[in-house]
Amino acid sequence: MTPRSGWGSAAGDASYFLAHRHDYRPGDPLMIDVEGIDGSPVWTDAQTAQFVNAVKTALGATPFLYTYSALLRSRTW
Repeated sequence: MTPRSGWGSAAGDASYFLAHRHDYRPGDPLMIDVEGIDGSPVWTDAQTAQFVNAVKTALGATPFLYTYSALLRSRTW
């Protein structure tokens, strides 16, 4: 089974994300989708930050955070 983002650790998901980029070029948009849909887990602020920081450290670019407004307002980010 293919690992699914959010179901593992933030560090593990960041490693998976970085290892499975296809044809990435500096300046291409990077996204992280933090939503709890269909019973999927929702990362904490700390887990989201760990993923973002791991990608930023590896690529020198900060991923764009995609989520829904209620979750965005309910967190400290």
